[in-house]
Amino acid sequence: MLRPGGDARIMIYHKWSLVGAMLWARCGLLRMRLLSSLAQIYSQHLESPRTQAYMLREGRALFEGFSRVDSSIVLTHGDLLTSSAGQRRQGPLLTLARAVWPKRLLRWLAKNYGLFMLIRAVKSSRPRDARALDTRAESGAAAMAAAAGLNIISAAAALCGW
Repeated sequence: MLRPGGDARIMIYHKWSLVGAMLWARCGLLRMRLLSSLAQIYSQHLESPRTQAYMLREGRALFEGFSRVDSSIVLTHGDLLTSSAGQRRQGPLLTLARAVWPKRLLRWLAKNYGLFMLIRAVKSSRPRDARALDTRAESGAAAMAAAAGLNIISAAAALCGW
């Protein structure tokens, strides 16, 4: 539960990310599974089974009953290949990609194609009789997040300077 006027800070996966493109290239294109959707790729190859990623408008829609919703897309270490991200998929292709990946250029040109979508939602502080709408919106967002197997990851928020 979030009190009226309360501030929720959430991280969900962004669908149109560099990580998603790399996963599709490796698990779709290179395996000749060209008809695999990005949703299938995320569900089967990112983090845990049934993981979902959202477009920006879909992520914001999860919080439509809140009085204020701000969102941003953040490039991660996985998008930039700057850490051991993808360690389950080690191999010569990943080693080569890390060596030639244009990190500086991507930070500048692809800043809206990061894996993390950070959402800050402020619950309405309307009078008590209007709280039923907020409760439905809050429980709807929580139900969708739970069904998607999402976690509120405070470490991700800290990593991104939240």
